[in-house]
Amino acid sequence: EAGATGAGAGGATASPAGSRCGVPASMGGDGAELAASASPVLLAGSRGVGKTTLVRRLCRSLGLLLLEVSPHELSRQHGDAISDGFRLALSAAGRSAPCVLLIESAEELAPAAGSEEEGGSGAAARLALLDALRAASRVQGVLLVLTAVFARDVHAQVRSRCPLQLAVAPPVGLGRARALASAASAAGLAPPPPPLAADLASSFHGFV
Repeated sequence: EAGATGAGAGGATASPAGSRCGVPASMGGDGAELAASASPVLLAGSRGVGKTTLVRRLCRSLGLLLLEVSPHELSRQHGDAISDGFRLALSAAGRSAPCVLLIESAEELAPAAGSEEEGGSGAAARLALLDALRAASRVQGVLLVLTAVFARDVHAQVRSRCPLQLAVAPPVGLGRARALASAASAAGLAPPPPPLAADLASSFHGFV
C-alpha cells in the first residue's frame, strides 16, 4: 500500500493506476456512472492486505483517474490547516471528474471516540474530514473512498457518512502464492515456481 507518485493539490497524488490510457471507452463509461452515483465507501483491512491496490486496480479497469490523500502528506504540506488540504484535493478531484479520491488511514484523521488521539488536533482533523465528506456529496462525478485497519477505530460520525463499509480479507491458499509471485514480478525478480511459491506463502505467519 505504498504511496503513489506525482504530488498534486492538497497533498493528493495522482496514481498511474488510475490512468485512462488504454482503457476501453465502455469501461470508462461504467466508471463515470459509478463515480457519479456512489456514496462514500469505507474499506477496512489489516496493513498490507491490499486495500489501496484494490482501489487502484478497480480504477484502472473502469478508466477512472485516482487521486490519493494520506494523513502524512496532509500534515507535511499543510500542518494544522488540514481543512485547506482537503479543499484543494476536492477541487482537484472536481476538475478531474469522473474520478476517485482515496483518503488513506481514516482512523488517524478521525479516531474513534474515547481514543487518546480524539482530542486536540485530532478533533480538528476529524471536523476537516467530515467537512470534506459533506463537500464531496456536492461535487459531481467524484467517488470518495476511505481506508482504515479497523472500521471501529474510525469515529462514528465519519462511519455514518459511509453507507458502504467493506472488509478486505487477506488472501488464502493459492491467492497467497499468486500475491507472492505478483510482488516478485513488481520488484523485477523472477517469480518462484508455483510449488515453491505455494510452500513459501504457507510458511509465513500472518502472510498478507
